[in-house]
Amino acid sequence: MTATGYDHGVVDVEEGATLQGMYTFDADAHERPHFNYLWGVGRDGDTVTLVLWSSYWGEPPVTAWKKTLRTAVNKLY
Repeated sequence: MTATGYDHGVVDVEEGATLQGMYTFDADAHERPHFNYLWGVGRDGDTVTLVLWSSYWGEPPVTAWKKTLRTAVNKLY
């Protein structure tokens, strides 16, 4: 299996958030050898949130997931 990590950058919200990603490929897998992951971490004060996305369906929705992360952090308080 191979894995490639991606830094999708900072989301300007409250005290900050960041979006990371990873693409994995398993040449031995007979079904769904490609997999994408996104995870975003953000905080408002002492409260932290983590939003996760994973799929074997094509490219990860980075722009949309940044909006989701921004919404999640804004709703902490």
